[in-house]
Amino acid sequence: MAISAGQQRVLAALAAIRQKQGYIPPLPASAQEQNPEFIPKFYTAKGDPLNERQTLAVDTAMEGESFCLIGGAGCGKTATLTAVISKLCEPYGGPSKVYDQIAIVAFTRRACSNAARAMDIIGARHLVRTIHKQLKYQPIPKELREPGEGMYKATVTKFAPNKETKLIIVEEASMVGYDTLYKELLEGHPNAKFIFVGDLNQLKPVMGDSVLGYKLTQLPVIELNVPYRQALDSDII
Repeated sequence: MAISAGQQRVLAALAAIRQKQGYIPPLPASAQEQNPEFIPKFYTAKGDPLNERQTLAVDTAMEGESFCLIGGAGCGKTATLTAVISKLCEPYGGPSKVYDQIAIVAFTRRACSNAARAMDIIGARHLVRTIHKQLKYQPIPKELREPGEGMYKATVTKFAPNKETKLIIVEEASMVGYDTLYKELLEGHPNAKFIFVGDLNQLKPVMGDSVLGYKLTQLPVIELNVPYRQALDSDII
């Protein structure tokens, strides 16, 4: 199967990131088994300690930096995000008191449904919405001129700029087009930082290159590589 230019860019970026950070192959082990000196700093909503890379993600978010959070299925991306949101919402009295400041968005309603169920545990379901809903697309009547013809009325779609949102978490970022939805998210939220969450094995966008491929080369990247879902001591198992 031929590899597209966009996929080649992603693979090259990831190889450079792994070489720089010192890639550790995925192991069904706890954070303490990887580094016996590691002392847990943050915990999931269920009380489980976050490992070193998950902790780095929370610290980076609290510093107000944009970054990419990647990892395979079951490596704790969602658990990390619940910890991120919980810590960021503490000054407001918890996630239930936050509305416009943080948004968790995705391209598909299925992805939003999955994220909403995961956020229920911290009372943050209301922060999850599709990208189109976050942009608040509105049909606006407008007069247009056809070349060589007279004026006619048509309906165009606009979105309302939002200066209140300070953080946008893009779930399944590999499915979001760089020149389409991401550009509109960026234009519509001039004051927001971004966290791009994804798995490199997920589907690519319907149109254009994935925003995740570009952001891997532009932003700090935190790769989660400890598969908890498949671990023998996992509650899921």
